Amino acid sequence: MKVIFIWGPQAVGKLAVGHEIAKHMHFRVIFAHITMKKLEKFFKWGSGPFIKLDLQLHVQIFNEYLNSNSPGVILTKVRFLNRKKDLQLVETILVKARARKIPIYEVELYADLDTRIERACKALQLENRASKRNLKKCESRLRKSHASDIQVTSTHSFGMVRENYLKLDITNQTAEETARQIMQAFNLSNSQ
Repeated sequence: MKVIFIWGPQAVGKLAVGHEIAKHMHFRVIFAHITMKKLEKFFKWGSGPFIKLDLQLHVQIFNEYLNSNSPGVILTKVRFLNRKKDLQLVETILVKARARKIPIYEVELYADLDTRIERACKALQLENRASKRNLKKCESRLRKSHASDIQVTSTHSFGMVRENYLKLDITNQTAEETARQIMQAFNLSNSQ
């Protein structure tokens, strides 16, 4: 079992990269909207119950994968470095893997705003996220959030930051190219 945690700003390509790695490694992908789109039918987005249940569902899903025969799991998430609930979610999930000495590979993705807006219109994005089907609203939201993107981007330089932590600028890369780069950086192969 291995864990790959991919994070970065909205529409950077986390899910697409996760799916590309999953194709090669036969891992499962857990992405934020897998629970959020269900919860928003019952609770206001960002409300106390919404946040609480989102955390509980992610932890439960992750725990089930840890107890399965899956070779690995890929988590994708917008991770605001200054938002307590994001840090709590990540730590709650990853502490379970650390306790079992499961390798965790952390990948921080970056892409410029124009690239992210273009990626937000891709079929996979639209298929998995109802909130991005209104393209004008999606673009407007991305442009507004761009100023706060510093909160989802670390101050680390691009490249291997430390053991098992890679930061990539994928502005000019496809999801497939990025997946290959991540697998090479961490010496992962589909035979593992």
